[in-house]
Amino acid sequence: MTRLRSLRGCLIAVVFAAASLSAQSPEGEKALPLAVDQAVDLALKYSQSLKASSEKTAGAEARARETDTYRWPSLKFASSYSRLSPTAAFEIDVPNIGKFVLNPALLNAYNFQLTVQQPLFTGHQLSGASEAGRIQARAAREEYLRDEAELVFAVRDAYWTVYKAADVKRLVDENVALIEAHLRDVRNFLDQGLAKPNDLLKVQVQLSSAKVTQLQSANAIRLAVMSLNSLIGLPVNGDIRVTSQVREPEAAEPETLDALVARALENRPELKAAGFGIKAAEAGVKIAKSGRYPQIYLVGNYYMSNPNQRIYPLENKFNGTWDVGVALSLDLWNWNRTGAQTRQARAQLAQAEHGAAQLRDAVTLEVSQNYFAVEQQKLTIRLAAEGVAQAEENYRVTRDRFKAGLALNSDLLDAEVALLQANISHSQAKADYEVLQAKLTKSVDGKGR
Repeated sequence: MTRLRSLRGCLIAVVFAAASLSAQSPEGEKALPLAVDQAVDLALKYSQSLKASSEKTAGAEARARETDTYRWPSLKFASSYSRLSPTAAFEIDVPNIGKFVLNPALLNAYNFQLTVQQPLFTGHQLSGASEAGRIQARAAREEYLRDEAELVFAVRDAYWTVYKAADVKRLVDENVALIEAHLRDVRNFLDQGLAKPNDLLKVQVQLSSAKVTQLQSANAIRLAVMSLNSLIGLPVNGDIRVTSQVREPEAAEPETLDALVARALENRPELKAAGFGIKAAEAGVKIAKSGRYPQIYLVGNYYMSNPNQRIYPLENKFNGTWDVGVALSLDLWNWNRTGAQTRQARAQLAQAEHGAAQLRDAVTLEVSQNYFAVEQQKLTIRLAAEGVAQAEENYRVTRDRFKAGLALNSDLLDAEVALLQANISHSQAKADYEVLQAKLTKSVDGKGR
């Protein structure tokens, strides 16, 4: 009885552990057949998180275009209207000639102004901002690729977890069939007086436990399917049927760990984004230093005014005038605000450099862990396959001996338990290999596909 409880607990733990990792559905006739690559395609097409990341990239590119515009000439239009309080006109009375109005009392003032401005020198402020904007846009694109790779791995992980849950259900179904056949044999022996009622009770208890596990595994598949559906954009309650099969580990000699680490350090989008972050921080230092230099602009204006104050005497009509000049401004004293901004920018640059170095170490560690995990899993699969072969042979011999009356009922129950556990271990090991291989690929190439 203790062994039966142990088996039941083991099966329940395996099933729910598989379900908690991701998603699948009962393999009904109406279930949607889905291969792992199809699941990835759906996720890339419908993922809300990936769409949000794409919009972040678009926003960064728009900001880069915005900062570029400040370096080029700008043209502005302004207009105004004023109603003036009444004043006396300025007149001159010339004897024998008459009065001359030199400054009439005009009560309405209209002004239209076009201004063109071109920065000539800003102490590298605008060039630095433009450079930083372009670099940040490139960093955002690399971050999008990182998010895409994370999503693809999550889908593959979920898909193979679904596969594991479904395969556990299949193995449990086979185990139930074996126990039912065992139960029929024990009943026949009992009718012939070759078995005891307690032998029948033991088999019935094991069959009941197996059927409970069978029901729990079906529920676990449903939960797993819901999880996968949420990742790939299908209705959460929709039915799917996984069609991809696990592969045997490749027999070819794998790449060396050093080669994989070198490739990861070259390809990972996080590292590329960190490199762009360093360049953006360097541009930030340039921008901060710009406060030490004068700001020089070329400015031109064209005025169409009624009355035009530059034309004397004033007239109640529109007249055009223009001016062109150079404007210079320089902060003579700002309580060393520029120095403080420069120190902040340099501190941000140092943080970016330290963060990139730390990230390189993290990538090296991640690739190494995944590499060793894949190699270890290959050995695990081989040992699990040997365990299945041994368990099958043990079950066959024990079943034949039991039917011949040479083995105890408990011996056959133990053989059934061992066979189920061996099959589950082998199935789980192969599915875990798919997940680990996908994880290694992501950690090396950093790509979604």
